[in-house]
Amino acid sequence: MAFMIAFQSLHIPVPPIPAVAKGIYSSPPVTESILRTNQPTPSASPSKDRLYTTSACLSTVSYRHLKTDPSTSTPHYLSEISSIHLNQNFFMASGNMTSQIPNKSFAQRQMEKMGHVEGKGLGKAGNGIADPIQATLRPNRAGLGYPGAEGTAPSFDTPRRTPEWKSNIIVITNLEPHAEPAYVARNLHEFSEDGKILKILTQTSYGRTIAYVTFANVELAQEAVEELDGNTSHANYKLKAGLVPEEAVPKDVKNFLLLSDYLKEKEKAITTSTVLITKLPVNHTQRNINELLEDIRMCNDDMEDEEDKVIIRASEVLEPGVGMIQFGSESAAECFVEEHDGTYWKNAPIYVKCVPDSDMQEFLKAKRLGRSGPKDVCVLALGLKAEWAKVTELKHILGSYTFQNANFSTKCDSATAFIFLTEAEAAALLTRHPKGLKHQGKWIALKLKDQKDKTRVEAVAKHIAPASARAPAAANLNHLVQKTAGLQLTGQKKAVGTAKSDGPCDVRVNNLAPAASKEHLRTLFKNFKTTKVVVVKNKGLGYVGLETRAEAQRAAKLLSGKQILNRTVSVTVV
Repeated sequence: MAFMIAFQSLHIPVPPIPAVAKGIYSSPPVTESILRTNQPTPSASPSKDRLYTTSACLSTVSYRHLKTDPSTSTPHYLSEISSIHLNQNFFMASGNMTSQIPNKSFAQRQMEKMGHVEGKGLGKAGNGIADPIQATLRPNRAGLGYPGAEGTAPSFDTPRRTPEWKSNIIVITNLEPHAEPAYVARNLHEFSEDGKILKILTQTSYGRTIAYVTFANVELAQEAVEELDGNTSHANYKLKAGLVPEEAVPKDVKNFLLLSDYLKEKEKAITTSTVLITKLPVNHTQRNINELLEDIRMCNDDMEDEEDKVIIRASEVLEPGVGMIQFGSESAAECFVEEHDGTYWKNAPIYVKCVPDSDMQEFLKAKRLGRSGPKDVCVLALGLKAEWAKVTELKHILGSYTFQNANFSTKCDSATAFIFLTEAEAAALLTRHPKGLKHQGKWIALKLKDQKDKTRVEAVAKHIAPASARAPAAANLNHLVQKTAGLQLTGQKKAVGTAKSDGPCDVRVNNLAPAASKEHLRTLFKNFKTTKVVVVKNKGLGYVGLETRAEAQRAAKLLSGKQILNRTVSVTVV
């Protein structure tokens, strides 16, 4: 039989339990398991009876722990305990006794063991924080370590530190890859009035573009910095801008693109219903043209009045990356040019300008007759250094081989060139250099991008002599004559190449675009007095007559490398 005694704040005098040698009494550790020493009450004498205060809520004393005396059935100390009148008032805490253990957390008890006193600061000297850090819950899951931490980041509205010196030149960094002056000018549309911007230089290196912009005065430059620095460009790049002294601007600008070149081209602009789009992505050019026209077509679908709709008569791909669109009116073409010229599209700016309507008609006629010009073949040049990813450097690598267009893909310190050549040029290049080209001690591998072109190129390659038996190319023949002009052959007094020094002479323009016309050639030779202009569209050639051979040689030197309809042409003396 067992019984339970519940204590909340109980002071019980516990008499000493005699130890009996024969083991009649064997008591459990009552004072340890049931009673815990606290402090004596004022009503009891410490010398006679020790008072104990229990903090246990429930303790059990069982008969199985006791051995009673045979002469009596109840131990004497149990009878004293049972004589206590346990009423409800007895369990109530009195004012002069300890009622409960303070409710302290584990952390507080640990800190007290290490000597911390509540209300004082942390640390050996007590100079640390006195109030605990309060955890703050925010919906955006932001954690704050101390009060007032929110909103302490500097704002872009904070006045910036201005340099001691003043300059009318700013530098813009973190521009989009391959950003060009026309695109930078669009970002500075608030300063696009005549005379505010004097010059823009841009250069792309390792996929990053830097631009130097020269303004008419210091105030405009400072205003542009405040407008651009920290703002986002049209292609969602966060721009950085700052003033720079004139000495920081590179003097050698041969590798830079100039805004003046773009503005000169804009001065020649005409108003027609046909637009030419250049620098589109080489892959899927027609798809990109359709994406450019998507907004116009969606607006047409929403319009009920047929007269308000924008008419699109034709859209054609002249070559990879170049397209032509003919609208129903000049105003629609002019709006399209204004909206898209110089904008950033996919991975580079695109250029849009009006061209004669006859260009589209001639191209469509040639297309119907199956004479859309020589087919281009894309050859990959692998293993280029990043600094070689330029058209000028590629011309130096390929030497006498003429290509229509080239695009580059740069990754880290290496680059790949996508070279577009005619079938004949591609066949000559791959046949004579099957192992690739060597440039500055580095081998550059050459291969066709599309294996579907392999059959056509191999058919042309059968008629090409190997590299060892290669004859001087027509493009190099004039150069060879010029080099040997001052030499004399044995037994002759007349210099080589002087027989045709006087009289009219013709030059041949190679690699013309299918849409190139006589007007394009006259514009190219505007600084020369021409006697005739002929265009052979099905071969991509043009012939221009000049008054003297000296003028022809000067034209070949100055005009080779110029572009007509985004194609690099070469000029040779016939």
